[in-house]
Amino acid sequence: MADASVDDIAGAAAWAAWVQPPAGRAFWQAGTLPVMSGNAAELHAIAHGLRALSDAGGLAGEIVVMSDSRTALGSILGALPASSTAVADLPPIDAAMAPAATQAGLQAVRELVRGTGARLVLRHVRGHQAGGGAGWLNASCDFLARSTMRRARDSQQRLAA
Repeated sequence: MADASVDDIAGAAAWAAWVQPPAGRAFWQAGTLPVMSGNAAELHAIAHGLRALSDAGGLAGEIVVMSDSRTALGSILGALPASSTAVADLPPIDAAMAPAATQAGLQAVRELVRGTGARLVLRHVRGHQAGGGAGWLNASCDFLARSTMRRARDSQQRLAA
């Protein structure tokens, strides 16, 4: 599960991911991003989550990627048709004319998956919904990404003062 938070006005962005390696304990990870569009940030959040999974030795086989961004998931489906499938109705998006930050996010996902034999199963999770399971994971990733973004924003504002 991955999510991102962007504050264009304050110039801060962050990502968060919940990662469950095949062998080992699940963990949370978060970090800052350069300011970019929400869609690009969501792609970068997914890439960071996949990197964390790779670092934990789990980037192989079938990997379920959950996000509340249909655009990010559809872009991955369009860019990696041989390495990804979608759960439910998620059309592929041709992101060939997308902004540079979106292209960079797709390239990061592509490079992580290339040569691993991993197959991404893309699952859209409705954002900002109450409940347990995937909805709770999404809300938690959203909270962690937003908290990380706010800390980065507040730090930038203190430095500028």
